[in-house]
Amino acid sequence: MTKEQTDQKTAPDAEQVEAILRNHIYGAMGVGLVPIPIVDFVGFSAIQLDLIRALSKEYNVPFKATEAKEIICALIGGGAGVAGSTLLASLVKFIPLIGTTTGALSATIIGGAVTYATGRLIIRHYDKGGSLDNFNTDEAKEAFDEVVAEGKVVAAKIAAETKSKAKAVKKATEQYRNKKSGQPKPATDVVEVFDENEAETPGTTNENTEK
Repeated sequence: MTKEQTDQKTAPDAEQVEAILRNHIYGAMGVGLVPIPIVDFVGFSAIQLDLIRALSKEYNVPFKATEAKEIICALIGGGAGVAGSTLLASLVKFIPLIGTTTGALSATIIGGAVTYATGRLIIRHYDKGGSLDNFNTDEAKEAFDEVVAEGKVVAAKIAAETKSKAKAVKKATEQYRNKKSGQPKPATDVVEVFDENEAETPGTTNENTEK
């Protein structure tokens, strides 16, 4: 597809594109909190498929589920470290006592990172005027693990922000209950997952690599 053909298309809203990506990262991280092993692994793929569908619509690019699924399988399968760590994060939930908490934390970050990488590579491809039928999976697989590393930073930041907001809501809820009844009840929230083990930014502490 030539630059002239690309320019003739309705240019996508950059903010909307990033919002689509971020919303699906949130979705993938939420799936990671599901305490049932394997179910979250399947859920990640469904969210990534919907991510490609949403991005295709925003870019006015024809969407075919079969092509999108092939891309997802190629990317995850191409990054051996990614595929192994994603499945491991799901399987570790089988371990009694520590399994659910540790697995949820790992699956949350990894799921968000993989979804970020899938979306970011699709966005780069669409920005060049590409479509699903000419997506070069070989080139994408070479860059996938590197982009996943970026995604881990993004996911860790989201997890930290979510924890902070959850704590604020929890505190406000408990204060309200104290005022109304004088008998506060502990608020149950996903914040406990992150309280067990702080979500740290892999490889760095003060770098925002989201582009």
